[in-house]
Amino acid sequence: MNRALFVLAALTLSACTTATQRPSPAAERAAMETPPVAASPDAPSPTANLKTPEAPTAGKPAAAGEVIDRPALRSDVRVSASPGDSGGVTILWPRIIPADPAGARTQNALAIQKRLEAVADVEMMGFAQDVRPAPERVCPQAGCKGVSLGVLLVHKGTGCAAVALLSAPGRSETLLVPWAGELTLKRARIPFREPPESEVVVRDFALCSELAAKMAEREPTIREAVRSLRASQK
Repeated sequence: MNRALFVLAALTLSACTTATQRPSPAAERAAMETPPVAASPDAPSPTANLKTPEAPTAGKPAAAGEVIDRPALRSDVRVSASPGDSGGVTILWPRIIPADPAGARTQNALAIQKRLEAVADVEMMGFAQDVRPAPERVCPQAGCKGVSLGVLLVHKGTGCAAVALLSAPGRSETLLVPWAGELTLKRARIPFREPPESEVVVRDFALCSELAAKMAEREPTIREAVRSLRASQK
C-alpha cells in the first residue's frame, strides 16, 4: 500500500515539473507576435568577411598568330616599357654580359649608348628617337614599332668587347655586327629575342678603358649597317 502511494506521488511531481518547464499557450502566442529586435548598426555583418568574386575583365580577342603586348603585365625590368614609335628608332640600353650588379661597367654602357645615339643622329636622321634608360635592353614581346638599335657588351676583368645589335620593326631577326675586340660570330643573324651572347666567341678583349677608341675605329662599319637597315624600311 505504501509502495503504491510512493509511485503515485512521484508521477504527480514529474507532471508538475514538466508543466512548469513548458510556457503557457498565452506566452507562446505573445512570443510569436513580438517582432524581432533589430541588430545594432555597429554589429558586424555575418558576410562582412566574405569576398565577392570579381568578374573577369573583358578583353579584345587576339587574332590568330597575333602577339598582344600589355605593358601593365611587364614583369622583367629589362624589357622596354615603351615599344617606340612607328617610323622611329628605339635605342636600347646595352646588354651587359655577364650581369653587372655592382655597376662596374655602367659608365662603359652609357658611353656606348651615347655613341649609338650619335650614329642614329646621322644615319637615321628624321627618325624620332626613343632612348631607353637602364636596364631596358630588349623590345617587348610584340617587338618595337620602329627600328631598334642595341649593343652587346661582354666584359671580363679589365677587358671589354662590343657587338652592335640591329633590328627592323616588329618581331624581326637581329643582325650582329662586331664593334670592339677580336670576335668570331657563329651566326650573323639570329631570331627575335634570342640571346646574342650565345653566338659570340671573344678571341681577344680590348681594354675597357680604351673601348671608346676601339669602337671609333670600326664605327664606319656600324654606320653602313645602320644605313642599310634604314634603306630597307623605305
